Amino acid sequence: MSANRASVVGAFFVLVVLAGGALVPGLRFLPNAAAIVPVSSTTTTSSTTTTTMPLWPPPCGEVDFNGRLTATDALHVLRAAVGLEQCLPCLCDADGDGRVTATDALRVLARAVGLQVSMACPACPAPVCGDGFVNQAGEECDGSDDGACPGLCQSDCTCAQPVCGDGIVNRTGEECDGADDDACPTLCQSDCTCPEPACGNNVREAGEVCDGTDLGGQTCTGLGFSGGTLAC
Repeated sequence: MSANRASVVGAFFVLVVLAGGALVPGLRFLPNAAAIVPVSSTTTTSSTTTTTMPLWPPPCGEVDFNGRLTATDALHVLRAAVGLEQCLPCLCDADGDGRVTATDALRVLARAVGLQVSMACPACPAPVCGDGFVNQAGEECDGSDDGACPGLCQSDCTCAQPVCGDGIVNRTGEECDGADDDACPTLCQSDCTCPEPACGNNVREAGEVCDGTDLGGQTCTGLGFSGGTLAC
């Protein structure tokens, strides 16, 4: 086993013992910058949506944004070093040599347990609308970081107002909306309501054995006949 591989394996076991092998929940990848970042939290009231932004730029090595450097951060750096995660250099390149390695994980671990070691991560890129993360004032959402308005984030990082026709059941009074029609599959009306059950609409509903072309999966052979064409 090479010295580098041995150091990776050794560091991994140390970190698993100290961090309990647990990863912080809520972590995900930025789609563009490919960094490990936490999903921002949102709270919604009847009239406003408040998004809580993490500290940006983050301290070198603090991958989970919880306000302190711990062994769990070092574990994430190690996972990035061996290719199991991706991480921006400004978070994980603790020695500033241009690559994320087991040495960076050990440096973060040493700092986490109180040793005075230098941290030399390069500067983080400035936050912009389009980086996939709500990280600056004025952003309500950003790409897939759309907890404030799932599926409705606009290109200017604001939430579109929900309307009938946006394909998402997201307003009081909507029973369905386009393809979001679990309440009445294929029968959603233009006003985002479901029609009253009716015989003859080719959809089996409560009390119906079949309806037009909807035979409920039954066939002649399934009913014990040798062949034929089944009809409602």
